Amino acid sequence: RVFHGTKCEHADSINIYGLKASTEGRLGPGIYLTVRDVAKQIAKYRGQGNEIYLIEVELDVGQMKVLPGSNDDRLGYWSAQGYDTCQSIHPAWIVNHPFPEWCVRDSSRLRIIGMQQIG
Repeated sequence: RVFHGTKCEHADSINIYGLKASTEGRLGPGIYLTVRDVAKQIAKYRGQGNEIYLIEVELDVGQMKVLPGSNDDRLGYWSAQGYDTCQSIHPAWIVNHPFPEWCVRDSSRLRIIGMQQIG
């Protein structure tokens, strides 16, 4: 299981429509997921310390491209190559250590299994 952290204001939309893909990021367009503690810290950062939601997700990675080390693919070539998911190690950012992240092309590969309000 993996996690996505978000601002409280997005919770209702996620409940109705599911997670929406970002248009850009380290691994190109897609839905970004990581481990629980990191997702929580990212959500706190983006929510400027206000109430946040931690979304627990069951992920079917399908065909997954694993980028070596902390390589990125900002244009999302992995998706054009037919992969469903890309995984890489994100350099230290909000947390002071590298962490795993997954970028998923299509929300049909995700199933939200829990949402927890924090703060």
